[in-house]
Amino acid sequence: LLASILVAIEGSLIVDSRIALANSFLLTFGFSGLYFFLRFYTNKGGWNNLITSGVLMAMAVSIKWSGLGFLLAAVCFVLLIINNQQTGLKQLTLRHSIYYGLIIVITYVAIFLPDTYLNPNYGFFEKHQQIMGYHQTMVTENEHPYCSKWYTWPAMIRPIGYFFESTPMNNGDTANYFKAIHLFPNPFIYWFSSLSIILMMIQLAINPLIKSIRNQKELMLKRFICLGYLANFLPWVFVERCLFLYHYQTASIFSFLALAWYLSQLLNSNKPQYRSIFVLSAIIILMSFLYWLPIQMGFLMPDYEFYRRMWFNSWI
Repeated sequence: LLASILVAIEGSLIVDSRIALANSFLLTFGFSGLYFFLRFYTNKGGWNNLITSGVLMAMAVSIKWSGLGFLLAAVCFVLLIINNQQTGLKQLTLRHSIYYGLIIVITYVAIFLPDTYLNPNYGFFEKHQQIMGYHQTMVTENEHPYCSKWYTWPAMIRPIGYFFESTPMNNGDTANYFKAIHLFPNPFIYWFSSLSIILMMIQLAINPLIKSIRNQKELMLKRFICLGYLANFLPWVFVERCLFLYHYQTASIFSFLALAWYLSQLLNSNKPQYRSIFVLSAIIILMSFLYWLPIQMGFLMPDYEFYRRMWFNSWI
């Protein structure tokens, strides 16, 4: 529940929905595919879950190739199961792998068949060669003013401006009204979640030494969150084209899961000071959501209110 609230008020999906970007579909199909994949491996469903997962994964990849990060997260989860015999989960079989791969490939190809039929000048492989060529040659490293480096995303250093309009005031002042739509995630959610995922990784790294996590379900959950984050974040290290903050959206949701975990621990703690930290964090997150919502929704505001929300020059 906490993770869902964080995703809802983080702001990126509000902007995606506001101007009908494909990222909302990418995240919906990708995380739904992971959900049904986990249902299959946690013995809560049969082959229908694996088939549904494969179809959804293919739909995510067909929207953007960055959807392959979901598939990489699923592979990491399977490898995690293989190396941990105490989970009680289903083990990977060759038949599962072949069927799952075939479902993804067949669905992916089927999605492109209508376009191939309606546009017969280019075949399936030619279209994909054009897509690959575009990413390799047409989008250089500094192609766009809102390009950002992958390592700046967790700190939310460079948001993206999608729309901007300036309207002069009618009272003779030199000030203007601004209407802007920015991919402007909730900064405090980003900062808190980045700290949370780092803390969770450190906790997992030192756990073999200090055995701070003894519950197997908790251990598997934290491993899944961290692997999902890394699977959708680290591949961008090797991409040389112009990148944008929205490429971090998938990985960021895994960091929100880490933040939700630690917030729930604070909320359920018997120590009043820990619950106080939860209340303070919740207030900060909620107030920051309301504070930056006008920039996400494109509400008309005086220019000084716009600049008041731009705490850093890189945000403009």
